[in-house]
Amino acid sequence: MSLPLRLRATGISWDGGIFAVTAFIAPLLSIFAPLGMAPLFAASALALLIADMLRSGGLPRDLIAAFRESRALRLFALLCAALAVWALASAAWAVEPTQALVSTGQVLSVAVAALVHLAAGRRLNDEARHRLGQALLAGVLAALALLIVERLDDAWLGRRLHDLSNIGPDQIFSRYNRGLTVLLLLTFPALLVLASAAKRSALGIAVLGVIMIYYGSSLQLAAVAALLAVLITLALPRAMPWLIGGAIVLFVAAAPLLPPLTMKTLDTDAITARTQNLSIAHRIIVWRFSAERIADKPLTGWGMNAARAIPGGKEKVVLILAPTPIMGERLPLHTHNAPLQWWLELGLPGAALMAGLWLFPLSLIARQTTGRANRAIAIGGFTAAFVIANLSFGAWQAWWLSSLGLAAALIVLFLPARQEAA
Repeated sequence: MSLPLRLRATGISWDGGIFAVTAFIAPLLSIFAPLGMAPLFAASALALLIADMLRSGGLPRDLIAAFRESRALRLFALLCAALAVWALASAAWAVEPTQALVSTGQVLSVAVAALVHLAAGRRLNDEARHRLGQALLAGVLAALALLIVERLDDAWLGRRLHDLSNIGPDQIFSRYNRGLTVLLLLTFPALLVLASAAKRSALGIAVLGVIMIYYGSSLQLAAVAALLAVLITLALPRAMPWLIGGAIVLFVAAAPLLPPLTMKTLDTDAITARTQNLSIAHRIIVWRFSAERIADKPLTGWGMNAARAIPGGKEKVVLILAPTPIMGERLPLHTHNAPLQWWLELGLPGAALMAGLWLFPLSLIARQTTGRANRAIAIGGFTAAFVIANLSFGAWQAWWLSSLGLAAALIVLFLPARQEAA
């Protein structure tokens, strides 16, 4: 059974509509229900798949054709498959085998959803891309306005959606970190939609300003790092991707060695007293403990998503000496550092594969993008994502990976490519 010719001819616009709805909803949804990014991304991918199957009257032929036409998509799929195989194998020696299998399935599903979005995005025509761009801008601006109102009005809407009566102001506004993270990631494809430098600057300054008035030093650091990356790329457009790539290789390779060195040179009590941020001292302790456990199993790791069950991780330690010492766990749920979590759970092969997955989009930016400003925006988005990955969130959290996947797919959609690469 096949669809009528008229419906088949307009099929690609269905894809544009699905993209547009997802891009508009994502920044708003993430403010109050950031974990909803995972089901939103999955539902969007499923809708794109169904639309293609209805259009083709059977197999998703447009998506299959996109894979056949794009060597980059096939390579990305191969890297994801290799990671999934190694993660599945780690269940054989994992601390919690069932958790390893479940987590591998979740990560693989996000990877498939990302591949579907990347493939479907290649088939959109100019009209669909334009409408998608307008929807993305509308969603980002609406989220930006809502966050400003929430900050000025003492989280009026947040207090009515969630019970925030028993936490302080800093904790209340730190609950918006995930939503601000999604907003920051989606700002970069939104910048690519805008044509003029003035509008791009205005949007970038507005997002940076909102991030700075909220609590969240990791996110603020990521935003500043992204701004610096944009400015440096504008000055060194050809060299910057390779400089960042080299830094990533060195950083991932040396990740297990860095925490013991920092613990010898950093006074966590002094840092906490100066910054009034207890999480800094806690994360340094978490990183050191993670490095010690990596040394136990540097090749195989402890198994996929085993960070929450590492022996000794629940042991309480003093975070800061005070009249009443403040205690915390050595490793509560995850390492708050992606390379350390790759090493800890999947060993050398997993760290190498994940480094390859992060280097892959960077290499595409270096080889295929055209225009100094466009390349700078793409590098800025990449930098923001990598800094956040090294300071916040678990490496395998579905909402986080889904946010990365959506942002990456949208950047690819709006990033002009060299003619020979297109």
